[in-house]
Amino acid sequence: MKKVGNMKLYSFEELLEEDYGKVGTPERDAFERRVDEAVRLSLGHPSSHATRQQALEQVAMLKATKEAMEGKRNLTRLTD
Repeated sequence: MKKVGNMKLYSFEELLEEDYGKVGTPERDAFERRVDEAVRLSLGHPSSHATRQQALEQVAMLKATKEAMEGKRNLTRLTD
């Protein structure tokens, strides 16, 4: 976590750990398998050139956006 002014900025890895646990935990492994499958399917389509990292980021952003819309997460994570 990096503090910038009154905001806390979290790395992508920190957000993944918060939502899915550390690498090697059952929940994180299941998430990684789902991402690997999505990337495999995506790369099978000729018009798609997503990398594994891009797919991870897209999945995490979609999840965070959905949670924000449901009132579960503040995407900016502003602090006082």
